[in-house]
Amino acid sequence: MRLAQRRFQGTTAFTWRCEPSDLVIVADPTDLSRVVMNLLTNAGEAIALEHGGAGEVCVDVETDGDHGVLRVKDSGPGLPIEVRRRLAEAPGQGPTRLGAEKGQGLGICRLLVHANNGRISAEDESEGGVIAVRLPLADVG
Repeated sequence: MRLAQRRFQGTTAFTWRCEPSDLVIVADPTDLSRVVMNLLTNAGEAIALEHGGAGEVCVDVETDGDHGVLRVKDSGPGLPIEVRRRLAEAPGQGPTRLGAEKGQGLGICRLLVHANNGRISAEDESEGGVIAVRLPLADVG
């Protein structure tokens, strides 16, 4: 998060919320870091294109049953329907490159999330874009 804040310093506000704060998921830390950085970078770049850089990115982490859900919401233009549809496909079914305007970042996110037994999807939002990443929770009981 700090890297993204520095990259878009002074133009895009980043906020973080995690409930519960002691959430533990099962995922490779390097893969998860790359996914989060790609999503934050995409959100910041979308805002820069749409609003000249002035906007907000919100990261929310919560539980949903036996999964942790990380949502990256931004005030950019949102994702085209074709990119949202391809993002939901399992790796190998659709192209790695999900859309020319998004580069390879979302395709890489999709591969890494699936490799960690998770799912990635775009959620409908009236304004901006929302990407949700669902990963299994660790059994810490």
